[in-house]
Amino acid sequence: MAEHFLKQSNPRSFFSGDTLQTLRRYAWPGNVRELRNVVTKAAVLARDLEIRTDDMMLGQVRVEREYGESNGTPSTSPNLDGMEKNTILKVLAQTNGHQQRAAELLGISRRTLSRKLKLYGREAVRQSYAS
Repeated sequence: MAEHFLKQSNPRSFFSGDTLQTLRRYAWPGNVRELRNVVTKAAVLARDLEIRTDDMMLGQVRVEREYGESNGTPSTSPNLDGMEKNTILKVLAQTNGHQQRAAELLGISRRTLSRKLKLYGREAVRQSYAS
């Protein structure tokens, strides 16, 4: 089922071997709906086409690396608001600006997404499409 959900999200993506083992061992308290959400989010947020265990959000919040603006090195003090903003803008860019789809992948309402985008400003949203 996980493979099916992954192909729906991104047909070119694939799971690493250890990720499949992790998925098999996980208890899935949310059942099929949780599996679908975890796989879909991992496909969108993964660094490349290979879905690794650290791309999955299994019973915990996935913490993405926060990169410094100029040197590309991990930040020593990640800011939660900044991480949220980066994740939202990344998902929005990956959905080519389709806000309803982005909201679904993020697990938030379309209205919440609109409110956050308004908070970020037009320039930040425009820049997310350029990257």
